[in-house]
Amino acid sequence: MVIMIFLLTILGLLISLAGGALVSFFLLKVSISYYLVNLLKLTTVQAFLNGMVKSLVFGILIATISCYEGYYSEPSAEGVGKAVNRTLTYASISVFLVNYIITAIVSFTFSLGENILFLSGVK
Repeated sequence: MVIMIFLLTILGLLISLAGGALVSFFLLKVSISYYLVNLLKLTTVQAFLNGMVKSLVFGILIATISCYEGYYSEPSAEGVGKAVNRTLTYASISVFLVNYIITAIVSFTFSLGENILFLSGVK
């Protein structure tokens, strides 16, 4: 599950970049090379790593919640149904909260680093 979420994140990223290139080429009349040059200029390693780390954390979180709820479910069709509902609820809320926490930590960490560089005069 964890590996598949990570791989699906990469696949989604590649498909969205290809879709953006096609839309910019056919609708906005922007050349593919111009799109790629500006994409590389404007995309940071931080943003890419942030997305990859989040997908790994979400995969671990969802797999852990799913295994726990499945293992401790009642051995009946009704018990499994209730466990599935709890799993979806807990996983959704957990992903939302963990996303907020990771974003806050990463934003604070990188903005702190940028502020230190700014104050020290490094460009």
